[in-house]
Amino acid sequence: MTTEPTTLIVLGTIGALAALLLAGAVETARIIGALQERHPDLYVALGKPSLFINNTISSSMKLMAFVWSKQRVRATDDRVVACANRLRWIHVLYFTFFGIALCLFALSLSGAE
Repeated sequence: MTTEPTTLIVLGTIGALAALLLAGAVETARIIGALQERHPDLYVALGKPSLFINNTISSSMKLMAFVWSKQRVRATDDRVVACANRLRWIHVLYFTFFGIALCLFALSLSGAE
């Protein structure tokens, strides 16, 4: 049984998206834990973000704004900075693979082979 290259590309892209989604959840949990444990004032200022329970769009947006801002670099905690940097890379890769998935979807609709 042979598999078409396009099928392998689609499956690889979906697999990469799933892996990045899981990695993003783990890294988000790590940065939330580090902020809660080591920087409670910043954790409260960010709206007490959480991964699932009692999470709000506002606190999620504040956390992502922190991750993408220069404020994360000013944090003296190497653990928080490292988590934020890894989370940024995960976001970049996720949106790259998501863009690839959208292009593949568009190509499949157009009938391209």
